[in-house]
Amino acid sequence: MSLRARLTDPDDAVRLAAVRRASTSGEVGLFEDLLDLALHDTSEVRTEGGLAEVYEHVGDAAAEALGRILRRRSEVDPRVRAAALDLGNDDERVATLLYYLGGPYEPLRQELAASAEGRLRLRAARAMLSGHRPPELTSALLADPDPAVRVEGLRGTRPDQDLVLRLLREDPAAEVRLAAARELRFAPRVGSEPFIAAARVEQDPRTRAMLLSCLARRRHDRDNRVAILGFLGEPAGHLRRDAAQALTDVDDPEVAAAIGLRALVDPDAAALSALLAHKKLLTHVPELREPLARWRRQPVNDGDRWTLDRALAAPEAPVPAPRPDPPDTDRLLREVLRWAVAALEPVVAEAYDNGEADALALVRTWLAGGDDDLLRMALAGEENLWHTDPHAIKIGAAWDCAGAALARDLAWARRVGLSAAAEQGRWDPAAVALDPERGPIVAARRAVALTEVVHRLLADLVRAGVDAPPPGPLRYLVRTGEDLVEEVRASLPPDAGPGLLRLAMRPAEEATYRAALAAAVPGNALAEDPDLPETVERRLVDRARRAVRAWLRALADDDRAPLSFAPGPDGALPRFVPSRLWGYVLDRAVVWLRDGRTSGPVRHGPADDLLRRLAALEFGQAADLERVFGLIAATRAAHWHREVARAILAGEPPARTDPLGPDLADPGRPLDRPWPADLVVRLSDGTVVAPPTPLTTRAWPERAGRVSRCGSCGGDVAVEGAVGWSHVDDDSYGVVDHWFAGTLAGACPACGTNAAVTARLVRSADGELSWARP
Repeated sequence: MSLRARLTDPDDAVRLAAVRRASTSGEVGLFEDLLDLALHDTSEVRTEGGLAEVYEHVGDAAAEALGRILRRRSEVDPRVRAAALDLGNDDERVATLLYYLGGPYEPLRQELAASAEGRLRLRAARAMLSGHRPPELTSALLADPDPAVRVEGLRGTRPDQDLVLRLLREDPAAEVRLAAARELRFAPRVGSEPFIAAARVEQDPRTRAMLLSCLARRRHDRDNRVAILGFLGEPAGHLRRDAAQALTDVDDPEVAAAIGLRALVDPDAAALSALLAHKKLLTHVPELREPLARWRRQPVNDGDRWTLDRALAAPEAPVPAPRPDPPDTDRLLREVLRWAVAALEPVVAEAYDNGEADALALVRTWLAGGDDDLLRMALAGEENLWHTDPHAIKIGAAWDCAGAALARDLAWARRVGLSAAAEQGRWDPAAVALDPERGPIVAARRAVALTEVVHRLLADLVRAGVDAPPPGPLRYLVRTGEDLVEEVRASLPPDAGPGLLRLAMRPAEEATYRAALAAAVPGNALAEDPDLPETVERRLVDRARRAVRAWLRALADDDRAPLSFAPGPDGALPRFVPSRLWGYVLDRAVVWLRDGRTSGPVRHGPADDLLRRLAALEFGQAADLERVFGLIAATRAAHWHREVARAILAGEPPARTDPLGPDLADPGRPLDRPWPADLVVRLSDGTVVAPPTPLTTRAWPERAGRVSRCGSCGGDVAVEGAVGWSHVDDDSYGVVDHWFAGTLAGACPACGTNAAVTARLVRSADGELSWARP
């Protein structure tokens, strides 16, 4: 095989050997092949192995061979000149060729350096090694209009530092600013100030990354720390990671606050790991210990496990006491609303849009520096929605952001922030996927708790004059593998309703709970009914209303019917309740509202409000009374329902099996002994008094007792009996008195003689009860 053929062989080693041979062979016709290899061949061949491993570049070897050949000629070869001027060739390969051609081709290099074409000037600059360039050439390169040439000039030996700083500040080309920052990165006499100033205005991601590297290698004074914190909001995750790593050892509450804020919303796992590696994070933000401990309990990779273990190993610190708001409340309000808007964005994107997206867009524009007319437009959109579709299901927090901003009300803005966080938690896709019932509740509660921490950290940063990291939706509210049942159980409030209590039950507990509910209305409810709790409460109320209807019908007959809530037949309901019975039935309602107690507090609520209105009437409709007892039944059924759920959660049998509580006992039952006085009267509200006594309610006597003399032996005889309404003493001249009469009977304990006494009680208009002596 000829030498020329070997120069075009596909084997790199063969071509390299042929190039070495061509420089001394003198064979005709090799120049063009060598020039082509020098300009286009980028292959490398390993020529030595072991510890002395060496690679040779085929193209560089061809350029060196051409240099040896052309040294024998004094003039510039036109083929080389044409190749050097051809813009189709690679600039680096042309510069390498000129370097190996050496001094005889310096005129060609100078011709390229004086060219109007920037790429030709770049070839001329690269043809001279940076260490061999004189200072005047470096200065000329730094002043070249082509950015690539200026970048090449920065590669020279120790360029003028002031000129490099000027390029960092003022050069319009991002690649030049990047090279200038790289040149100054290890400059010992350059502090943080030039890089801080450049970072405020720099937009190029690569240059910003280099500026961060420069700042990380400077002394971490306050300005330096604040500048590095600005990189926590970079779109690139690796920049956020590098910024967090640069501040890992800094013990500063402002740094910890900013890192804590970013850790709650950062979506990048590597950046989050670097944020959590901050050594003083839990010292200054102790509220994050609980979520970090929760994350540690869930399956994580080895890197996250190591990071969380190191973070949680920090000594526990107390939660800082609340501090007054910073003086710049307007700035704090804007920061709070930014976080609220960020929390609402994923919610609005998923929900049906009733105008919330436009409202948030207007609020974002206002936060970016818009005027208050934007907020008024947002609120006008909400008002228009009320007129066009008053029943639309909307996300009110979206418009509340505009309202709080327009009112400049910081407290309102904080409430909106908590509401927005709760909305985000309820719509959190990870929570819904894990458990559609419990997941949103747990996520919403955690989001609200974390948002309270966010508001405190924002206030600390505003107070310190530090820009907060950009907001975002809260992350990792619920993680795969969590036991949400236990989470709901551990966070039950004291006044938790049955619906929330049910979510804290295990499957076996829920089966027992449903069986207990179904047993309360036998034959009318099935334990498999998905709406069993609502069905049971509704049917209990229906039972109470039917019982009251039958009781009112019996009252019209004998005035003294007991009220029993056991299932019974329905009956016709009288239209009106006479005035002589009106006060009595209201007293029965009050006793039942007290859970069957004759005294004590009354449950406040709709039933109590209606009772107060009805008490002002002399008589009323039976339908109103039925409604009162229905409201009371609903209250009692709800309380019984809660007691059942709590008992099952505690692993105990329900204390009460009768949902409606004790029946209201027969007014004719005997008085309890011993009597507190020789003369006692039991009122319709269950209280026992000794007349004369003032009455503060509309209660009337239902049973009386007194001590009388035995006609046979003269001993004391206790007699008692029912007293009923007798008549009204209304002569139109004096006060109106209600009279009650009855016969009190008893047997003498000494001789057994029966005794009977007529009793007359008077209830005056001013509410005083007295005994009318015969």
